[in-house]
Amino acid sequence: MNDEQRAALDKDGVDLIDDITLWQHETFPDGTVYGAIDHLVEEVHELRDAIRDNDDIGYPMELADVCLLTVAGADHVNCDLMEAARHKLAINKQRTWAKHGTYSKH
Repeated sequence: MNDEQRAALDKDGVDLIDDITLWQHETFPDGTVYGAIDHLVEEVHELRDAIRDNDDIGYPMELADVCLLTVAGADHVNCDLMEAARHKLAINKQRTWAKHGTYSKH
């Protein structure tokens, strides 16, 4: 990916996060970080169930729900999610990871 493509992707990602955040503020004006995280946990379980059940239609929507609620949680604690993800990726790239497909470290 070249710098121009990366910049376009970054802009698209920021625009999407802004759109999600605006919708969440309008739809859930009294929402809290705890509400977002509790709902996120429920959606992660639904995602796992959809994948287990080979629900090719459902699991992308559940994965999207996880993303939407992650954005909500980040917004509630004033976290720049894009920057946090870049920082965490840099840390993860320095770690040694098991190669057996479990996403477990070391």
